[in-house]
Amino acid sequence: MAARLAGPQDFLWLKPAISPEEKQAVHDIGEPGLLFGPREMRLYPNGQLASHILGGTTFGAQGVHSAEVIGMAGVEKAFDTFLRDPRFDGQPLQLSIDVTVQSALEEALYGGMRLMNARGASAVLMDAHSGEIVALASLPDFDPNNRPRL
Repeated sequence: MAARLAGPQDFLWLKPAISPEEKQAVHDIGEPGLLFGPREMRLYPNGQLASHILGGTTFGAQGVHSAEVIGMAGVEKAFDTFLRDPRFDGQPLQLSIDVTVQSALEEALYGGMRLMNARGASAVLMDAHSGEIVALASLPDFDPNNRPRL
């Protein structure tokens, strides 16, 4: 860490995202040189539900006043251009996934995995009339809110 702090850069992100509790603890240190830049980040309120569909994000170009959020997998990557385009800010991206059906599918799939002592499982539920994907699961899954940095 000392080598990073002694480098030639004008600023250095010590941690790309922190919780409100961590922010308060840093603020309590009272060091005027420790600042909190505005950061956008994507939150996934349903945690692991549909994680393989949604994918996840990482940070791209980072500056003192902003950090670029880039889709790196799943829907986040497939619709990255739309999601980052300021002209579409606030417009919802509607998917054919039914969250209730998705939850039931994942629960049934987990039960099957435990019963068969399987390492993984996957399923796709499709509307036979429209061809739309209603639910899609691949297990084990992950929480996109807690993805490791690459």
